[in-house]
Amino acid sequence: MRRLELVAAQPLPTRPERILVGCAPKDTHSLSALLLTFLLRRYGWEVVYLGADVPTEQLVETIEATAPDLVIFTAQLLSTAVSLLSISTILAEHQIAFAFGGLAFITMPSLADLIPGYFLGPTLVDAPRQVQRIFARDLPVIVPPPSDPVYQTASRQFEQRRAAIEATIWGNFDQIGMPPYFLSEINGYFGRDIGAALKLGDIELLEANLDWLLVLIDNHGWPRELLNVYLRAYNEAVQTHLPMAEHPLRDWLEQAILSES
Repeated sequence: MRRLELVAAQPLPTRPERILVGCAPKDTHSLSALLLTFLLRRYGWEVVYLGADVPTEQLVETIEATAPDLVIFTAQLLSTAVSLLSISTILAEHQIAFAFGGLAFITMPSLADLIPGYFLGPTLVDAPRQVQRIFARDLPVIVPPPSDPVYQTASRQFEQRRAAIEATIWGNFDQIGMPPYFLSEINGYFGRDIGAALKLGDIELLEANLDWLLVLIDNHGWPRELLNVYLRAYNEAVQTHLPMAEHPLRDWLEQAILSES
């Protein structure tokens, strides 16, 4: 990372456009953004590298100070990719082009269709070509589908009752059989991704989350059945605390438990 930062800082711009590159709020995985900065500078653009975890509340001040022609954010997780919705709104209000990429859009291909902006493609090699097309106005901006009222209600209800759901799960701690530190970790990952999927209007995005949770369980050397035990406990808590009969999470959990059986 240190060597790459030094190399990325060397070339002088040969193109007129200025680009900002950074990581989505709360996203600390900065390697892809730094690599992208390196590539774009090698193609001759002036690139301002903002680093990891760029706060949304400071974005307006930053774009006013730098006057970019394009802003690019990377996101590696579903829970950080959702913040790009508000970023795209801010940039649209300032009439600045917005593009995005990162691991989240590779593991969940449908996610790119839910973020208003230009998707840079599944590989870093694609990005400079896509940026050229953006400046040439040769790419259509993604226009997400209109908000689903069912998901809007479901999202608000989950955020209001997430703490109660997790408290109920902790109440069944002995039956779940996970060490306390791991139950806290898995609740954090799962809860953040549920909130993101509901806000984005596509509960199926959680499918990739199950794979990640299995990786966590495998890394600890525990049996994979532990995930199903956890999903059952989560489902019971959801049935108790989410009264909305057609809540997308309720249906998804039922299917997830069956597929893991």
